[in-house]
Order: sequence, then C-alpha cells, then structure tokens
Amino acid sequence: MKRHLLLAALTAAACCVAPGGAWAELSLVESTWISESQTCAIREIKLYDFGHALVTADGLGTDEADWVANLSIVHVRFEHWNGTLDGTIEGDIEFKATYTWRSEETLSITSLPCAFRRK
Repeated sequence: MKRHLLLAALTAAACCVAPGGAWAELSLVESTWISESQTCAIREIKLYDFGHALVTADGLGTDEADWVANLSIVHVRFEHWNGTLDGTIEGDIEFKATYTWRSEETLSITSLPCAFRRK
C-alpha cells in the first residue's frame, strides 16, 4: 500500500524542463507509446494513473508494470517479466529507453536500446 502511495505521489509530481529553462508538467498518464525499434521486443507501453502500466512485447505477450517519472526520466518495472525499461522523455513525444532483462535459464543480464513515439 505504501509503495502505491509513493508511486502516486511521484507520478503526480512528474515534470520536465521545457525549452528555455522553464518548468513544465510532463503529462504521461493515459499515454500510449509505440516502439520505433525493430530490434526491441517491447512493442507498446500504456501508462495509466497511480503508476500502473500495461506493456506488450513480441514473443512474451502482455505484462502489467509499475512506472514512475522523475523529471523527464521514466522507470518501468515489469510485474512478471524479469526486467525493466528505463529512459528519458524527449519533447513529450519521444521515449529513448534501455530494456534490461535477466534470462530465467542462464541468469545472464542483457540490455537493448529501444525508442518509442507517443501515439
């Protein structure tokens, strides 16, 4: 319960620096992000209120996730997949991220750059 309250507070406080140095609110709630990377397994991210997300990936299906934004940096942590998606929002329309996951078979960690565009 405390974790969800913290995520909600951080989500509500999410903001980014606008051109010219002024602070502007970064509105990510109810946004959908579509992959532009052919090599990235993550195809779509839907960010909802209270730090909840739904992520779709090739070969993996769909997983729920927690997300939090701190300034223009966004962190997505999957609930069932053993991985994360971390990156920056650029200009409110581009999400440049790194998809990192741990293999369940070998326990090796792999990272891959992923680019998303706001739908």
